[in-house]
Amino acid sequence: MKDFTEYLKKAKLKAVKKPGSDFDVNDEAECLKAVNKRGSSIRHIENPSEAVCLAAVKSSGYSIAYISNPIEAVQIVTVKAHGECLDFIDNPSEAVQIEAVKQNRKAIQYIDVDSLSEDTKGILVLLV
Repeated sequence: MKDFTEYLKKAKLKAVKKPGSDFDVNDEAECLKAVNKRGSSIRHIENPSEAVCLAAVKSSGYSIAYISNPIEAVQIVTVKAHGECLDFIDNPSEAVQIEAVKQNRKAIQYIDVDSLSEDTKGILVLLV
């Protein structure tokens, strides 16, 4: 299987073949079907649409780790279900950080408190 995967990469084919699933990464409907089944499938999709990103994180919050620069809406959906996924988000907004801590107090460990406004620090103190 490893040789076949390397062949696909070298041939620059856009179809991804995994045991039990095939999908064309250029077809939005197939991408949605794949990420609904397994959120981590998003790692095979270059420049996924917002809809595909949302479907992936709804299927598995941890799939946000495979999304480059997810928009804030995708970040919010992720941390509302899995606050600890804040660890996988680069430069989250204060709103995203607050939602993460609301969902899971332990998410505070992934926050650079010094970079927050005084208002946000106050909110976080109340949450934990």
